[in-house]
Amino acid sequence: MLNDRSFRIGGFVRVDSVNYPGLVACTVFTKGCNFRCPYCHNPSLVWDGTMSQNNEEANDFESFTVDKVFSYINQRRGLLDAMVVSGGEPCLQEGLLDFLREGKKLGLKTKLDTNGSFPDKLEKALDEGLLDYVAMDIKTSVQRYGAVGCRDVDAVRRSVDIVMRKAPDYEFRTTFEKGVVQPEDIASIGLWVKGAKRFYLQRFNPKVTLDGSLGDGVQYSYENLEGFAKELGAFVDFVKIR
Repeated sequence: MLNDRSFRIGGFVRVDSVNYPGLVACTVFTKGCNFRCPYCHNPSLVWDGTMSQNNEEANDFESFTVDKVFSYINQRRGLLDAMVVSGGEPCLQEGLLDFLREGKKLGLKTKLDTNGSFPDKLEKALDEGLLDYVAMDIKTSVQRYGAVGCRDVDAVRRSVDIVMRKAPDYEFRTTFEKGVVQPEDIASIGLWVKGAKRFYLQRFNPKVTLDGSLGDGVQYSYENLEGFAKELGAFVDFVKIR
């Protein structure tokens, strides 16, 4: 049953022209995450809280309830193309599939941002036709997934396979923070997602992070990322830095 206990909302962006490629969307951020990525830019959501107002993806919705979100969407039918569900980790939410079903009933394209640690729920959503786009994080090489608090990298492996086989459209993406991704990880990541549709290298932003000390260290330059992108281009045809 879909309610505020089964689907806990920690942030809402009414109009989002960035998170769903080529479409005007609204974006819902869910509470809680099972990973502990030190560079996470939504740290309040990791701890099951509400996104802070000084976050770059600022909240512009007064209270975060399922009913109010869908009331807003209903009022703007025809103006919004899509709904993005991000986090936190949305697959932690018991009511995720019901939430996506409601979005599809309203005629919206749907996109899920996920860390890939819940392959069964991800596959069910895809098999039901509830997702039009999946953006899945590849945190680092398989061998180093402990750096982000992952206890079951095999689940993430399964999700990569599911996304590549079943998602209508998708992307993989990696945030390049030195403590999590080392240059020797690049080839392993490339082999892991070989043949994928697209891969994005994301620049680390030290402004808001789970580990507040990260801003003190030297991080990868844009030139470093260009070199990594070239290396990944041997495995994925579309590789871009953002």
